Amino acid sequence: MKQAIDLVNCRAIDCQPELRAMDIKTLEEEHNALLSDKAGETEYLKSLREQVEKLKGISLVAKCSCGEEYRVQTDLSA
Repeated sequence: MKQAIDLVNCRAIDCQPELRAMDIKTLEEEHNALLSDKAGETEYLKSLREQVEKLKGISLVAKCSCGEEYRVQTDLSA
């Protein structure tokens, strides 16, 4: 974390005046917010993968009024 802050401080010299005017506390808060967003996105994608796996398992037999039976299942290959 300290290295990341030091790196930001070094790069701030080359950045816009608004960024150079930001204090370390604000930069730390922004950095933590970005890390939190990334963690949230990772958790969301994991949840989506789990939902897709559950959907892959859906399969049932439907019986038509004419007597024919049809297998109905999800196709997630697309």
